[in-house]
Amino acid sequence: MTDDWERLGPIASKHQALIAGVLKTDTRKLSSFEDFEKNLTCTVRGGGGPGPGGGRGIIGIKEFADQRRAYLLKVTAPAGK
Repeated sequence: MTDDWERLGPIASKHQALIAGVLKTDTRKLSSFEDFEKNLTCTVRGGGGPGPGGGRGIIGIKEFADQRRAYLLKVTAPAGK
């Protein structure tokens, strides 16, 4: 069985690339472009302000997908497993 990120990762990367150029020129963004790039695969720490994460951090797309998959497999597993 292939890793789910092997399928989802390239799709997420394409979407990230589609909006990267616009985000670079955004003068009102709430976090850095570097955080945007990192956030595809890992959680980035928030700055404690009113923006996304508010200091807690913004979960990365890969981390979210992995955690969501694990949860769904757990709650939909047949009884006795």
